[in-house]
Amino acid sequence: MAARARIELLGVFRVRDEDGDLVPVPQAHQRIVLAALALADGQGVTADALLDTLWPGELPRSGRKTLHGYIARLRRLLGADSILTQAGGYVLNTDRFEVDVQLAREHLEAGCRSDEPGERLRRFVSALGLFRGEPLQDAPAEPLHRAHAHVLRDLHLLTLEHWAREQIRVDPAEAVGPLREASLSHPHQESLWALLIDALTASGRRAEALEYYGRARRLLLDDLGIEPGPALRRAQQNALASPPAPRSAAGTSDDPGVPQARITDLLARRRAEGAAVAVVGPPGSGKSRTVRAVVDEVRRTGAAGQPPVVVPVRPGAGGSDQARVLAEQMSGIWGGGTRGADPAALREVWARSATLLVLDDVTHTEQYAWLLPVPPGSGLVVCTTVSLRTGRLEVVELPPYAPGRALAVLAQARELPPGGLPRSTVRVLDVVLEGLPAAVHALAERMADEPDLTWDEVGKRLQDPRRRLDLLASRSVDVRGHLHKAYDRLRDSACRAFRLLGWLDAHSFNDTAASAALDLSVEQAKAALAELVRAGLVRVDRRGSELRYQMNPLGRSFAREISDYTDDQTLRDAAVRRALSAWQSNPFSPAGQPTAALPWDESRGARPLMRP
Repeated sequence: MAARARIELLGVFRVRDEDGDLVPVPQAHQRIVLAALALADGQGVTADALLDTLWPGELPRSGRKTLHGYIARLRRLLGADSILTQAGGYVLNTDRFEVDVQLAREHLEAGCRSDEPGERLRRFVSALGLFRGEPLQDAPAEPLHRAHAHVLRDLHLLTLEHWAREQIRVDPAEAVGPLREASLSHPHQESLWALLIDALTASGRRAEALEYYGRARRLLLDDLGIEPGPALRRAQQNALASPPAPRSAAGTSDDPGVPQARITDLLARRRAEGAAVAVVGPPGSGKSRTVRAVVDEVRRTGAAGQPPVVVPVRPGAGGSDQARVLAEQMSGIWGGGTRGADPAALREVWARSATLLVLDDVTHTEQYAWLLPVPPGSGLVVCTTVSLRTGRLEVVELPPYAPGRALAVLAQARELPPGGLPRSTVRVLDVVLEGLPAAVHALAERMADEPDLTWDEVGKRLQDPRRRLDLLASRSVDVRGHLHKAYDRLRDSACRAFRLLGWLDAHSFNDTAASAALDLSVEQAKAALAELVRAGLVRVDRRGSELRYQMNPLGRSFAREISDYTDDQTLRDAAVRRALSAWQSNPFSPAGQPTAALPWDESRGARPLMRP
């Protein structure tokens, strides 16, 4: 069958032609019409239904004529036979177009029907790869979202669960990251928690599995007043029945040494064909420390032909310039063995030397893509804040510490039993630190070095946005330094966005609120947010009816700290007023005022803030 054009709805609305090139559909109402036709699964849609979708309130006097104009312009853009007329309405020509929603369903159904495990996993991977974020983005029609968005989210979760069951049988460690993210985004979905616990148990991480069972049970009891169901209890029983992970030189399964051991093992096992590993985590997650330990181990054992080469990547201009900037750095390191910054020559030197190459602070795939595939006998480690979903790199994620692990580190600093911390302080620690390894270890060092520092004082200082970063600076760890390093790599537009968005004291915000706060177009705001997500300073939150963003308490404190001496108070006031106005008028935001980000007043000496 000849290649068809594709309409993509499982994320930002996109149209691709038969060659895979993007076809812009710039007008929002035209995107809504095309999305409504694509969601009809090859069935016709009446003109009245399209009019109700475009104008759910009062129909404009010229509405029907305007709809005909949208259809005519879409046909000019996509081809005269792209949309066919039928009695009373229109139908998408499925001989010309395929739709990612239908493709995902077909892959999912084929995987469920297959008796071959490899084919099942391949089909589920293909289906999962079609989901690119919150569905129906850039198709702003409330009736369309109300009718279809929840169905598409359920399809995504169903696909994720089928993939996870197969992946746990093959390589359970690979399933942990996506399942953890999904469980935290959908905290009342017991099946996701059960799969996460199964994946951790099968990975030998029994203690962490039981920690997450406890977290899931508390959420269900506190929010819904119910005990876990059979699937979740069965996962707990499996975890209890599994043997505890043995202690070794690499530590326990909950120990920071485990990622180091896994990276070293991957490099050794894949060295013959060329090993490529990505170490992923936000600022302060311990990426550089973990990779330094791997490099020291390779140097000590002589596992590579030549000593490892570590390249701290400088920010490039973007696109192909990223590769050029990195090639220039590598040329300087390898010296006379290369012809300038020619990538082909650099690869030849690398192939001859059988060297482990480490790229630290990678922010764009273009910076390392030209180095793939890795020459046989060599290795590549990419250290990045960017969550990578690619089959060309083995991904090792450095997640936050589980609550029990963080509390154990802090209790040990005062030689207390793991449950010996005051309950009031535990709540603050969990909310503010969020298990960030750098923050946990900085506070542990302060507690060990300052015996007069009480847990009550720690709680008060962590609740104060102007004092918490000072508390998290110890003799060997400085959380502010980790954040500053990420901030310094941003472009000016993203720096400004980070500073101003830090004043939005809400659990999460959408791109409309960000656009208003920054006084930018939605597209410009999305570009700034994308850069902040890549830097690990903002994270994506898909709990709401649209894509939303979160800034953690430590990042928010740092943003305000920088803004205090960079931005005028009038500018900050105006940014928050615009964001509040946009939030209250956005038809897709949850009803009512935004909820506070933290369970205490965050306004000490710093205003204005978004609070209910």
